[in-house]
Amino acid sequence: MLIILPIGTDAPLKNKPTVNHFLIAANLVCFGLFNILAKMSGGQELAQMRDQMILYPGHPDLSQFITYQFLHGGWVHILGNMWFLWLFGNPVNSKMGNIPYLFFYLAGGVFAGIGFSLTEMQNPVLGASGAIAAVTTAYLVLFPRSTVRLFYWFFVFIGDIEVGSILLIVGKMIVWDNIITADLLTSPGVEREIAYEAHLSGYAFGFVVALLLLLLHALPRDPFDIVSLWNRWKRRREFAGMYAQVARDRPAVTARPVREPQGWSQPDAAPAALAGPRARGDELRSEISQAIDKFDLGTATRYYRELIQIDPKQVLARSNQLDIANQLTAEGDYPLAAEAYEKFLECYGNGSTSQHVRFLLGVIYARHLRNYPRAIECLAVCRQSMPDENMAKQCDYWLSVAREQREDGGEEGAGGRAP
Repeated sequence: MLIILPIGTDAPLKNKPTVNHFLIAANLVCFGLFNILAKMSGGQELAQMRDQMILYPGHPDLSQFITYQFLHGGWVHILGNMWFLWLFGNPVNSKMGNIPYLFFYLAGGVFAGIGFSLTEMQNPVLGASGAIAAVTTAYLVLFPRSTVRLFYWFFVFIGDIEVGSILLIVGKMIVWDNIITADLLTSPGVEREIAYEAHLSGYAFGFVVALLLLLLHALPRDPFDIVSLWNRWKRRREFAGMYAQVARDRPAVTARPVREPQGWSQPDAAPAALAGPRARGDELRSEISQAIDKFDLGTATRYYRELIQIDPKQVLARSNQLDIANQLTAEGDYPLAAEAYEKFLECYGNGSTSQHVRFLLGVIYARHLRNYPRAIECLAVCRQSMPDENMAKQCDYWLSVAREQREDGGEEGAGGRAP
């Protein structure tokens, strides 16, 4: 005997999910009316009304695409659906707001009914499972890095564990419960009681619509939704390949004047004099983070320049600092990019990304800033553990350039500072 049941999530509730509570209550009231009261009283009118509310794919009435969502077959059906609606619907309702969530929920049920009707013309369907499936994948889009606590009961072993929402929703609920299991139950002579087509249609609707709402900024964005995670992954890919095809030409003398480094280790000014700048600095850090989450890196670097004018010692969060440094490199502001990379290495130099950062920094120093000693230092450390053969060759090339220029007495710039 194995029982697995999700019992909680760590997704935040910033607003009261009033509509989700109303939908759960409406489903329970309908169940009590059409399943319990009708049987107790033996009322034919309630039974006929219930039959008219079920969705019949062969000849559906438009109202049935709404009404079928509030009907259930039995206690297991209603309690299971309402538990999952409570678990995943509350965070989604809190994120979307009450009225948008209501329309989203009902539309998910309608789309699930349409998907079922297009694939199944004989059997009627009832239940909130299609709408709840839409809510579940919307939860996945909005909270992909959240964890779900599972209760398990395996013979004499009872306990709870936490799993990632992606693993649970995609692996268990979609792939296993509605694709693999559905395929196993399509054997001849086996009668299915679960509307898998409605579930899958609801899952598809919820994922696509929630994703579009994020992309169109119709929903409030945060650093943890699936679009932000995608943008971060994309920026990491761009970073990894930024200098993959560095031209093997001699170091070009940049026309941009090399300015003195911003010494972020200098002592603080008087506390009273910094009260205003510190407040502005906090505001700028927030603006930078929001701009990066929207993939507006040009605006982010503009805020960053203002930030370091206020306080040259400022260092952003790990991913933000790296994104800013990469964007400054792309903009051709090599002195400031070198400083940003140096700050990254000083604060976050123990990770695997530091190897690529040192490579980029060495190329910038050798090719643009003519700081050959620092270029040699960065590239030599990088070359010791360079797994990529192409980058290793480029590292060797720029090392030879920097050493040759140093021996020839080439001019040394002052861009950036060694940590």
